[in-house]
Amino acid sequence: MSRPRAPFAIRVALLWMAIVCAVILTEIPAPSFARTFFAFLSIFCAGMYVWEAGKHE
Repeated sequence: MSRPRAPFAIRVALLWMAIVCAVILTEIPAPSFARTFFAFLSIFCAGMYVWEAGKHE
C-alpha cells in the first residue's frame, strides 16, 4: 500500500510560498505594513514546512 502524496505536495507548496514571500520582501521598500506582512508570511510558511517535514518522517 503506497503512502498518500498530499504531505509531499503540502511541503512543496509551503517551501515555494516561503521563497516567493522572501523574494517579494526584497522588492518592497522599508517600513511598510506589506513588508511586515510578507516577512511574517515567509517565516510562517518556513516554520510550517519544517513542522510538516518532521511530522511525516
